[in-house]
Amino acid sequence: ERREATVIPEATGRYDRCLCAALERDGHPYCRVNPARARNFARAAGLLAKTDAIDARMLARMGETLSPTLSTPPDPTRHRLAEMQTRRDQLVAMRQQELVRNHGAEPTERDSIERHIAWLDAEIAIVEKACLDLVRADKSLNEQNARLRSIPGVGPVTAFTLLAHMPELGGRSPKA
Repeated sequence: ERREATVIPEATGRYDRCLCAALERDGHPYCRVNPARARNFARAAGLLAKTDAIDARMLARMGETLSPTLSTPPDPTRHRLAEMQTRRDQLVAMRQQELVRNHGAEPTERDSIERHIAWLDAEIAIVEKACLDLVRADKSLNEQNARLRSIPGVGPVTAFTLLAHMPELGGRSPKA
């Protein structure tokens, strides 16, 4: 009897997302595991060294021992929203850095910094509008967004972040 192997990558960012996308495209099962959980498993198993070969053996042993739940492919719209929210966060962080720089800047530097802040403001607005357009175009996300926005204190950024990163929101039992 032939059994299909399950690939177990650590959730480390762009590289493992590319791997997971390729596995999904080819119909192979996989389970993305939290790197901290993998490291804790390695420590419990007595594997204190860290090399690629050791990590690969440890992840295989973790899969055999714990039989982790298979990952489900992300909803493409939510995935796109998450990417846009990540980009927005990066732009906001850059703007904050420039605002701090501007505080102690020499007069000769201020024009450049202020132009960059203005560009960042415009770019953030473009990304936020793209998020809104994406959510409005998806019936389910639009309904969830309306429910979230009805909560006092929940604005568009918070709602989009929750929609992008918590797909289980509103879909679990009260006990879960």
